[in-house]
Amino acid sequence: MNTAWAVSAPLVEAACRAYFITQDDPRPLRELTAHFLRAAGLRATWCTIPHRLAHAAAATSETVLRLTGLGRTHAVSRFLVAELVHPHWFSVRAARRDLEFEPPVSFDAGIAALSGQWP
Repeated sequence: MNTAWAVSAPLVEAACRAYFITQDDPRPLRELTAHFLRAAGLRATWCTIPHRLAHAAAATSETVLRLTGLGRTHAVSRFLVAELVHPHWFSVRAARRDLEFEPPVSFDAGIAALSGQWP
């Protein structure tokens, strides 16, 4: 077997795939947001509302913005509400296996380093 092919074959196969690259430390969105805000010296205040109410408010917001011509890219949308209410977990197993990936920094270490960057 050609040595160059033996080394490059896994890389060629990996080039045709999508990989999730994360710290492999899944956390709820609320916790992530709180960490990022705390790193910036801000405090989060949470208010929980029912999913259906959030969806209805987003639909109303979309309609008002569309009818008034004030379309904004940062408005709350039904898509955003759907994304925020459903947890998303991604596995780095394939990246570990195919690319020998290991997260270089843990989430907690990264947040600690980020906290030191704010004035």
